Amino acid sequence: MDSFRGAGLGVEVVEPFEHVRVTFDGTVKPVGRPAALVDPKQALSSTAVTNCTATLDFRAAAPPYAESFDGDA
Repeated sequence: MDSFRGAGLGVEVVEPFEHVRVTFDGTVKPVGRPAALVDPKQALSSTAVTNCTATLDFRAAAPPYAESFDGDA
């Protein structure tokens, strides 16, 4: 099983080409209106820090395609 972890973010290949899990456990600054990020310094300085934990599981909808781009296989 291959994985990467850093700064609260984790990416784990549970089953190659079939299942990837992305996790986050850290702090964030939620912004209520995305348009406020036109001025990120102002938007983020007026937002409180909060804890965030999230897990996303990505699963393949179909098996990988076995053909190459050169047409040989």
